[in-house]
Amino acid sequence: MNKVALYFRLSVEEQSGREESESIISQRNYVTSFFKAQSDLKDFPYEEYIDDGFSGSNTKRPGFERMMNDVKANLVKTIIVKDLSRFMRDYIAMGDYLENIFPFMGVRFIAINDNYDSSKEKGNGTELDIQFKNLLYDFYAKDASQKVRSVQNALKAKGKFMAWQPPFGYIKDPNDKHKIIVDDEVAHIVREAFELSLKGMSTRKIAQLFNEKNYITPYRRKKQTSRMDYSYKTTTTENHKEPIWMHGTVIKILGNENYTGTYCYNMVQKSIASGGKSIPVPRKDWGRVFNNHEAIISRKMFDQVRDQNQAKAFKNVDYSQLKEIRYPLEGFIVCEECGHILARESTTRHQKNGIKKFNYMSCRTCKAKKLEIKRMKLELIEETVWNLLKEKVQSEGSIEEEPQWKSTKLDRITLLESAKEEAFHQYKTGKLSREDFIVKKCSIDVDIVMIENEVEEQEYEKLKVTDSLTREIVERYIDKVIVSHGGGIEVVLKV
Repeated sequence: MNKVALYFRLSVEEQSGREESESIISQRNYVTSFFKAQSDLKDFPYEEYIDDGFSGSNTKRPGFERMMNDVKANLVKTIIVKDLSRFMRDYIAMGDYLENIFPFMGVRFIAINDNYDSSKEKGNGTELDIQFKNLLYDFYAKDASQKVRSVQNALKAKGKFMAWQPPFGYIKDPNDKHKIIVDDEVAHIVREAFELSLKGMSTRKIAQLFNEKNYITPYRRKKQTSRMDYSYKTTTTENHKEPIWMHGTVIKILGNENYTGTYCYNMVQKSIASGGKSIPVPRKDWGRVFNNHEAIISRKMFDQVRDQNQAKAFKNVDYSQLKEIRYPLEGFIVCEECGHILARESTTRHQKNGIKKFNYMSCRTCKAKKLEIKRMKLELIEETVWNLLKEKVQSEGSIEEEPQWKSTKLDRITLLESAKEEAFHQYKTGKLSREDFIVKKCSIDVDIVMIENEVEEQEYEKLKVTDSLTREIVERYIDKVIVSHGGGIEVVLKV
């Protein structure tokens, strides 16, 4: 029997001034009461899907994604929400769900407060009142996002600490949640890190020393001082539950200007409404409030450490370059012992025919724990993987890098989507009749499908046989490559 999905959502801006649980409980009681009062639904099993603190303009919500996965798996045939804005605030996307996606998948959608039930609608949600509400919700989301950001920036400029957790070495003032004070239990660790760095000790050596001294890690201290229960995925694994000090953690501490008593904010740009990714802001453009809180180290010491390491880890780097793939298996080779991604290390040797460069893979996490590790040649790992895949790849063909023709066609699809959005705006403002809008939209959809089919056909024709391991092959066939401390290699293929 298919189940009924009860979906609840509370956005970030709506959390202000209220307990999170109260709003979700209110939605749950309201929607559940409605569901149980429906004679044609009450006997069906139901499941709750909750997104607490997520914008309705962003579909990257765990509860929403889980619900849509159940819809795709044919487990959910009815969705009930308090109102349309709980489900989504992007009016174009909402219209697509009501008009195309849900009817195609046979899903009944009910928005209680909007008096909308897709099973009783003839137009699948294209009526003016429903679409106009979606338009208002979309405008509200963007307006609320801007207002929230403006208020937060104003508070930050006054020295109000807005993040949920302060940097390692500080805790929130119990009498003022927007003020931070020195955490006497761990502040000495921060000072020691700066002192050792100033003496010339590398960040890796500092991390090893802190592990030997069994200093509490920022993660463990954060769990002690907060009520947040979250998983730590980068330095803990099933085999090693306790996090350890890594050189990256030390680098982060040594580069944090907040330790000088200066409150730094707006170090990244992010749109709340779009749920966009965080983009680093150049250091010179950061917001700063000097002498805002008690300093752990002096400005002079901070500047000395930064200047000393400017040629290493603390210079302003081009973050886009950090994402460049340097070798085919980058990010896929993991340690059997702890599960972490192995790091590449390069060495050079003088030989008769000149200097030769060798690349090795090793686990920095296990190395920090001083476990015996056998370094593996990257060339050997790649050879092992290629020997396993060679016959399969040459029989099926590998994917070529995205050519110019494909980029041009994808750009054309983007333009067509924009044209469809513009037609919708014209329809909403009365410049285009409903019939003309539907005709224009269908025509654009046909063009998009034709272009997508052309892309698929040309990609198929461009399949070629290769004689070496490429990133495209790795992403197509490989789940991960497990390397043991003794030098064993296990290749896990995608199912």
